[in-house]
Amino acid sequence: MVAYETIVEPEAFRTAIAAWRNEPQLWLDTEVADWFTKTPMLSLLQVRNAVGRKWVVDVIEPNMRVVLEEEFIPQIMANDRIEKWAHYARFERKFLGQERVKNLNCTFERARSIPYYRLPLRSLSLAALADHFCKIKLDKTFQKADWGTRPLKPEQLEYAASDTEWCYRIYDELRKIPSPPDSSKDKPVEIEARYVELLGPWNMARAERQCIRDAVEEFMIHRKLSRHSRFSFSSRKTYSTDLTTLINFAQENDPGECADLRISLSERLRSLIGDNALEQIRPLADIRISQTFRGPRAPRLRDNPPSLYKHARDAVRVTRDYEKAEHNLLVLASEKDELRDRMRNWMEAHKVSERGKFRFSKQRQRWKVDCRLLGRVLVTDQVFQIPFPRRLWLGFPEPKLKRLIAAGQSTETPVLRWLARALSVGLDAQQSRDWEGIEEGEDGEE
Repeated sequence: MVAYETIVEPEAFRTAIAAWRNEPQLWLDTEVADWFTKTPMLSLLQVRNAVGRKWVVDVIEPNMRVVLEEEFIPQIMANDRIEKWAHYARFERKFLGQERVKNLNCTFERARSIPYYRLPLRSLSLAALADHFCKIKLDKTFQKADWGTRPLKPEQLEYAASDTEWCYRIYDELRKIPSPPDSSKDKPVEIEARYVELLGPWNMARAERQCIRDAVEEFMIHRKLSRHSRFSFSSRKTYSTDLTTLINFAQENDPGECADLRISLSERLRSLIGDNALEQIRPLADIRISQTFRGPRAPRLRDNPPSLYKHARDAVRVTRDYEKAEHNLLVLASEKDELRDRMRNWMEAHKVSERGKFRFSKQRQRWKVDCRLLGRVLVTDQVFQIPFPRRLWLGFPEPKLKRLIAAGQSTETPVLRWLARALSVGLDAQQSRDWEGIEEGEDGEE
């Protein structure tokens, strides 16, 4: 049982807000009614303070909504002295003040920033992290409940109250995971030595995983199979789509603007849009200056190649072996990437462009902007073909994507795809490492 207090009256809400103003930290969660409509509405606000006291505030009535908007958001959400945490904070930000929100932190983003070798999970949802750290299987039965009905069941209220407790516990566990040293105190000699030490095992792990893929692909082609184990093999198409159609799709299928639907504006697309439109887009865009950073190359495996994989027929064994190979590679690759980032940070701090076999390339701009914001700037008769945002396959069911596909062009290529067990659609997919890593075009080192 979870101990919590229920607030249903404006005066009780005001009293709680007055107390929360003096809290150094708060953990927040929300439940939303009419989620799949154009007018999703906040139903419950859940709050936990640093000593474990929890509240569930029913804000669905207009008089409670007034207190939320006129007192809770200005005094709590806009108060940068109060450190606030939510598991998927961009969702809470949407309903609790948007641009007015200050000092709202995200346990999902905190978890995603931790390399896989330190936190070996693909899914970083609240349930997955609670299972990993606390060995507890969270009951998410009420995740898609109708939060607009009243009265709410006691089980619903307890479910709502418990999420802030789990957010706190996960926050507490995440902060125990060690971080890399500050770049001013880091040791480049040790970084380089460990990086070079990892290159051989990393390259072997990558080759061993590829051996399984090659054997499975050959077996599936020979048997004319489209599915085997959790591999999917088909003649796949690489799609583009029309930018205006994508904007309309986002407005229709994510009216609450809860999904992260930012797209990259390549140099080519920026040149097609033109300088006048770009100046209007610039304040709306996330513009980052990037450089390719390259490190020492891995040794070739000519003298010690991995053994050929001989168990492609056995679907159960393929699943087990590939999961193990994938895990081993991710462990090594994530540590290697962390070392690479540490060396990069050290070189930036010391204004060094080259050290040993680590070096920077020339700078270039990377633009990302929410596709919906582009609709305010682009002329409707302009046609821009862009690469189909692959993360849409994670966030939306395939039937909804047909119009986007029809608006673009395609190139057919054979593709063997591993379907990760955690792969799903909707909000759960966004709370995974797969969601953020699904786009192409990131700088590599090879």
